[in-house]
Parts: sequence; C-alpha cells; structure tokens
Amino acid sequence: MKKIRIFLIIIFSLIFTNTLLLAESGFEAIIDMPVGASITLPIGKPNLRVSYDSSANIEELSGKLNASAGASVKLGYLFDIYDDIGISALAEIGYQYNSYTSIVKIKDIGSFKIQDTLTKNIRIHSLKLGLLPKFNKGNFSLGLGFGVKIPLYAIIASEIVSIDAYVQQYHKNQDIEKLNFNNIKDMYKIPVIPYIKLTADYSIFFVDNIAFNVGVYLNYDFGFQVKNSNFREDALEIGFQVGTRFAPMLR
Repeated sequence: MKKIRIFLIIIFSLIFTNTLLLAESGFEAIIDMPVGASITLPIGKPNLRVSYDSSANIEELSGKLNASAGASVKLGYLFDIYDDIGISALAEIGYQYNSYTSIVKIKDIGSFKIQDTLTKNIRIHSLKLGLLPKFNKGNFSLGLGFGVKIPLYAIIASEIVSIDAYVQQYHKNQDIEKLNFNNIKDMYKIPVIPYIKLTADYSIFFVDNIAFNVGVYLNYDFGFQVKNSNFREDALEIGFQVGTRFAPMLR
C-alpha cells in the first residue's frame, strides 16, 4: 500500500511538473473597439404629466433602434488547462457611448379628443467597469461578462407632439437637458447601468503572442429607474468588435 502511494505521488508530481513546463499560460491583454446597434425595451409604466386635469391613457409604449460604440481594455491571465484549451480571467475598463429612445402614445385624454406622442432620447457617455471570464479553444473564445456603466455625462432630448382632433390643432414642443453624474444621481434610484454580455471572438496570430482579434457580442443593459416610478429603459444590443490581443497561443 505504501509503495502504491509513493508511486501515485511520483506520477502526479511528474504530471504537475510537465504541465508547468509545457503550459502556455500567461498574461493576456485585449484592446478593442465595439460597435453595435441596440433596441430600447421600456419596462414598467412611466409617470405621465399632461396639461389637462384628467388621466392619460397609454395607447402604445415602444422603443427605438439606436447606435452604440466604445473602446475598452481587458487585462488578466490566460490559464492553459489542457492541450489547446484554456480559461481567461479578465477585468475590463473602457469608454462606452449608448443611446436609449422610448416612445409613448397617449389618446383620448379625459373628455378631449387629443393624441399625444412623447419621445424621449437619452445619450450617455460612460465609464465601463466589468469582469469577463472566457473559455478558449485554440484561436476561438467564448466569454460571459458582467459589470456596470458609470455615466459621466448625458443629454436628454424630449419631444411632445399633440394633435387635437376637435379643434384641428397641431403642437410640437422640444426640450434638451444636459446632465452630469450628480444630476443623474438625483434623478434616478440607481445612477449606474448594470449589464451582462456574451462574446465570441477569433484570434489571428501574427507571432506567438500577438494577434488580430475579431468577434461579435450580445449585451443587455438594465437601464436607469426614475425615482418614485417603476419605469426603466433596458436595452438589448448586438454588435461586432475588432482589436489587438496579447496572449500566449494555445496549441
């Protein structure tokens, strides 16, 4: 029994030593630029303020397609598990631009034959902080990440179009509001945007540890929730990303 135990210890020691000597683990860094398109998903019911002493009936609540872009740096470590299979543990920091647009249509406000269309667009410049674990197989990788977007600056553009069928009148009002982080903190319950995302990338190596990286991603934002309201504007985003990867080649 003692000899078997010694034999197993020797075998495991040899395997461990061989893994350390041959493993292609090492530092990993990715610098990339994501570009995508997102659809705003209104969640809940907005608090509406209309210029009539009566209730507003929401006929339609919808979101609009918007563009997004950014730049990020991912830093971490690539662990060589077996053969050409590895696990990456990465932290992410970067700049992100997102736009969210919701449209509310109101009809028959009280006894008035009036239809209002309210459009709100919020454009946000954020600092993105997150984590991105990845599974690597050769030059392919799949990642499931999460984090928060901290707004640095935002612009809210609102437009109200009113049509009064009774007197046949048309009105259009527009307003633009610029917000910093303190303004956003005062306006919303949670002044950050949590997100989760799925990534798929392919690396084209020039040398053993430098590659051109190209991939796609699917991202979901949990939008701001206005104080004293259950309404928020989430967003589903799909896009592509290109960049440079510094990491050991798995083979």
